[in-house]
Amino acid sequence: MRNAQAQLDVAQAAVKILDVQISKLSLTAPVSGTVLARAIEPGEFVSPGASAFVIADLNRLTITVYVPEDRYGQIKLEQKATVSVDSFADQTFSAAVTHI
Repeated sequence: MRNAQAQLDVAQAAVKILDVQISKLSLTAPVSGTVLARAIEPGEFVSPGASAFVIADLNRLTITVYVPEDRYGQIKLEQKATVSVDSFADQTFSAAVTHI
């Protein structure tokens, strides 16, 4: 009976070690979103701090709009706007100015 208990203890310790090793091999994203690009292939080494994936929240997109210089004074931070794009000609999107 003691021998079986000792074997069980050794096996449980081995499982705990494997769980720790697996947790070190797992990547978690800091945000939820859609993977747009993969900088590495499965099995490759990733240096600490290096980018492995490009992830975007497709519900919060950013666009850059070029405005003629004589209209700068009409734009303010947090100002609401309605945007249309050629790709979706029949739709408009709500937007806000975040950077000038």
